[in-house]
Amino acid sequence: MWCSDKKNACVIPGYVVEGTLAKTIVNEPKEVTLMNGLTAPLNMQVHYIAFSAHADFAQTSTFLKELMPPNIILVHGEANEMARLKQKLVTQFADRNTKSISAKNCQSVEMFFNSEKTAKTIGRLAEKTPEVGETVSGLLVEKVFTYQIMAPDDLHVFSQLSTANISQRITIAYSGAFGVLSTG
Repeated sequence: MWCSDKKNACVIPGYVVEGTLAKTIVNEPKEVTLMNGLTAPLNMQVHYIAFSAHADFAQTSTFLKELMPPNIILVHGEANEMARLKQKLVTQFADRNTKSISAKNCQSVEMFFNSEKTAKTIGRLAEKTPEVGETVSGLLVEKVFTYQIMAPDDLHVFSQLSTANISQRITIAYSGAFGVLSTG
């Protein structure tokens, strides 16, 4: 068996989730419960290497200041450390109405987002300020969560997109009398 052979080893590179077999063997108990429910002796070598590609608090808070999200969900971390991080973030973003959540494994999280979107007119459409109630007609282009409205002729200037005209003809076979057909 893989875990009872002294010639085998397991290297755990970083964080392990509570309640998993990896979390159990990192503590090197005398025996482990396998996926099939049976127990087996743990004789293999277990090596834990503290390796993490995660950001520290300074990097995380700098990123969040730039992003300004309405919701922050902390996942994949030790409960006490996540609670400390959550409290720091709540304090730091107290004036921004930012919701911080520290989610447990498999916990459902409900978030609400403002559905109001703002689009900026650019190109020829931006040359004239519309009157109150006047309709602005153009192409709505989304790029990296920003919205722009532009004239179709400006599309190639302000994006890597282009416009095309498509013509389509439909032929329908009809074997009835011509007088039955109506054009109006």
